[in-house]
Amino acid sequence: MTELAPGALPGGAVQMSVRQVLVAAHLIADLQVPHVAVEAALRRFLTALAVRVTGLDVPDEYEWQDVQQALLLAGRFDAAAVDGYLEQFPGRFDLYDPARPFLQDPRLAAECTKASAPGRLAMTRPSGNTQPWRSRVPQEVPVASADAFGWLLAWRDYGPCGMAALRSHGGQSTKSSKAGPNRRTVSYFPVGESLFTSLVLGCPPPSRWPQLPGEDLAPWEREELPDPLAPVAACGPVSLLTGRAAHSVQLAPGVAGAETTSCWIAWGTRTDLPAAVDPFTMTTSAGKARLANAGRSLLRDFDALAHAKDASASAKVSSVPPIWLSTFADLPPKALDVLSDVRVRVLGCQQAAQAGGMEHWWAETTPVAVAPYLPSRDPQRSALVCRTRKAAEDAAKSLGTALRAAWRDMGSNPKQNAWTESADAAFWDRAEAPFWAAITAEPAVEDAVEDRARPSGPGFRRIALQVYDAVTAPQAATVDGMDPIAAHRHSVISPPAPRRGKAKPVTADTASAEPPTATAASSRPSPLEVFDDFLRLVAKVCSTSGGRARLADGLACDLTEGAPFHLVEALLDAEPTDRVRGSIVDPRQARLFILIACLYAFHDAPNPKTAGKRRPRPPRPGVLRHNLGWTYREAANRGMRAGNARDALLSLAGLELDDLVLTLPGAISQLRSQKVPVTWSVLLRDLTRWPRHADAIRLDWIHAFHPATASKENAA
Repeated sequence: MTELAPGALPGGAVQMSVRQVLVAAHLIADLQVPHVAVEAALRRFLTALAVRVTGLDVPDEYEWQDVQQALLLAGRFDAAAVDGYLEQFPGRFDLYDPARPFLQDPRLAAECTKASAPGRLAMTRPSGNTQPWRSRVPQEVPVASADAFGWLLAWRDYGPCGMAALRSHGGQSTKSSKAGPNRRTVSYFPVGESLFTSLVLGCPPPSRWPQLPGEDLAPWEREELPDPLAPVAACGPVSLLTGRAAHSVQLAPGVAGAETTSCWIAWGTRTDLPAAVDPFTMTTSAGKARLANAGRSLLRDFDALAHAKDASASAKVSSVPPIWLSTFADLPPKALDVLSDVRVRVLGCQQAAQAGGMEHWWAETTPVAVAPYLPSRDPQRSALVCRTRKAAEDAAKSLGTALRAAWRDMGSNPKQNAWTESADAAFWDRAEAPFWAAITAEPAVEDAVEDRARPSGPGFRRIALQVYDAVTAPQAATVDGMDPIAAHRHSVISPPAPRRGKAKPVTADTASAEPPTATAASSRPSPLEVFDDFLRLVAKVCSTSGGRARLADGLACDLTEGAPFHLVEALLDAEPTDRVRGSIVDPRQARLFILIACLYAFHDAPNPKTAGKRRPRPPRPGVLRHNLGWTYREAANRGMRAGNARDALLSLAGLELDDLVLTLPGAISQLRSQKVPVTWSVLLRDLTRWPRHADAIRLDWIHAFHPATASKENAA
């Protein structure tokens, strides 16, 4: 290591020349660059050099694949090939060469009116209309040559349009310049176990080169200087990565050549650059590069990056992944086994085309590798990525819809919604961790197939509800905001079901109110025994002074985090049976028992202060068929539209347990406001069985609600 990279230490960072970077690439973990624009431009430049020194510029597709696989097996660049290539262009890689300085136009000193301060080169320093708070370094302070090298690359890729130095060339004299080819875009680069692997994987294959006639040459490989009045179209990978620039730059060195003391930056083309697809950008279906959006979470694009597909996911992925990822996905299985740890480095900037606007630069790397999620490697895992991403998208959409509706109902201007932007940012920030946890979690062996086949939504709607409450909190207690915010809160966790055909009328179950008579043959204990005993215990607590109010107030607690201790203590003080006590203290079920206790206390328990001397009657024993489906059938019989009752039931049935715990209080409030009976012991039994028997419970609910089922029950 010390021979190839003097001064380098394991785990440390060291400044290296271009030659040293290539020769020691197999020993370098990755680049460490302080600015996103410089890093992105440097990765493109090094990839172009890798194409040349490895022979990955061969036009034959099959030969190219053989060369790539041989390189990956070799595991390093050939030092002799690197030296041989660089020696072909003496002085062309010198930042201050008097004749042909590296990637510069030496004519600018004569064609421009005056030189700019060195700080003009550094995009972070204040200059003209740029933000002064991004850097406090004065314009006149020289720029170190190593930094000048990086900013030179960045100007070619990300320079803004607008006013630059006045340049006169070929009879045209103007200050106006066009934006760099990658400005306002987001780039995706491979990151392997070494910089060598990253660069080789980034080399585009011949089938994805620009199909235009001409020589594929880098600027330093051409004998003539570029003509700013007639920019040359990219004809191959090297010209694509290094030859497209809208600005011309020239640097003036200090006495020792260790720093840049002044510079000229002017227009490099008077026409738009010829169109080309960069191998590191994600493109839309129209073939245009995806514009950068600093507020867009990485998880929303991961299924596109991994080519993830799921026929059951209705959402369409309209983006085309970067070229290198398509090539990576087509590698042989054995190669993907070796490259199983390759991740994606995302570099982007949300910025205006012109200088002076607000800029948001960001850099991040995928927390997981790409290969394990390719459809060719694991179709079920790939489909899981799609479903999980769609679940997050659906929750975010419901959040935005509810916020806009509440804002509108408050009488506020819809175009000046103060909630949606901050809520969207907060939601996606919180959704990151559960998304990556969901797609990386390994289910138990016996449940692997079943679990991966189910839609995935790891608490995204719960996150959306928390964000909804947080952003609306200041207005939730006001006269104007109280009702609209409460009215639309339910739609965050349980959005309206899709419209279906007109529902058939629901027939009344005249015998439904009568409990079944016990027969001598039914000697087995009732499956509702422990739940009926619990409801009697709750009724006992509610009959005490303050007991009913204490339980009713428990609805304000967040039961997704567990059962509040003070409520558990209140129930234990009432001397429950051993089986009931075991359920109350069971950490897996306690919150469910507490939820039903709170709902019963709030909606059905008599007020001990107004009951007088009459002894409160305990709840009747439950009947198994009187589940939530039966309750909604009763709601339809008592005036609720059958279609609305069915949709509300289906919406609840489609939830996971955590989301069901959050949603039930609102649904029960609506039912009890219409005097619809709820069999609490049956509902509690269904909740406790939900983690293992959710599908069976859903069917029971649907059968209890469906008119055909009702007719059969009546006939029986």
